Amino acid sequence: MLINNIDMKINLLILTVFSFLIGCNASVVEYHKYEPDYTGKFVNSEDQLQGWYLIPNKYFYKNDTARSSFVSPGYYLAETDSEIITNDTFFLRIEPFPDSKTIIKQYSYRNTNNPESKFTSGMKVVLKNYSNDTLMFGGQDGSVKMIQEALNPNGKWQAVEYWQNSWCGNSFVMIYFLPGSKMEFGAYKYSGTYKTKLRFKLLIFNQNSINRKYSKKLIYSEPFEGSVNYSQFQIKKEYFINYLE
Repeated sequence: MLINNIDMKINLLILTVFSFLIGCNASVVEYHKYEPDYTGKFVNSEDQLQGWYLIPNKYFYKNDTARSSFVSPGYYLAETDSEIITNDTFFLRIEPFPDSKTIIKQYSYRNTNNPESKFTSGMKVVLKNYSNDTLMFGGQDGSVKMIQEALNPNGKWQAVEYWQNSWCGNSFVMIYFLPGSKMEFGAYKYSGTYKTKLRFKLLIFNQNSINRKYSKKLIYSEPFEGSVNYSQFQIKKEYFINYLE
């Protein structure tokens, strides 16, 4: 369902409140500690890393007053995919490709895996809109709000990444998915001593196309085989850190 310009402006204001505008936009400038490429092993970390799924620049657009917000001149728009079959009963899906191999950039202001490298190896993840609605939700610092979870030794899903809220207003950015559209980006692929199943967890504030009300929605990918270290289950309790509950 397409949203007219007036409704869209109201929606942007509401989403601004829902998305807790507490962040500076870290997606504009890249701060790398080191330059050497690293295309070797997957991530083997003794600590939880920050979930930060940077949306590629090819999805970024400007100069559209209907889609931009008053705190961000630009927005992200997913690309159409003719192979996606939409249905009224479907929604946004996370589709991981754990057997793929891609290169992930690392940034000095993140809790990185390899402090001597600008890059590390990872895998591909795709978000696809299988619904017949245009989906509109907020992101932060050029990223969707997503982390990875794993089955712990007790058989319960537990975060092995954390989400970190930002601390000033211009972090907020809008993300749009037209029916039958997708976004592809990279994710850490972990390697550790504990073999288990993992999944992705995405938080959005979704608008109901009938009553126009907003509600928090958590979306999970299908589980996939992988491994982590036991120490990655250690919960962090710093002020801006949360687990997208």
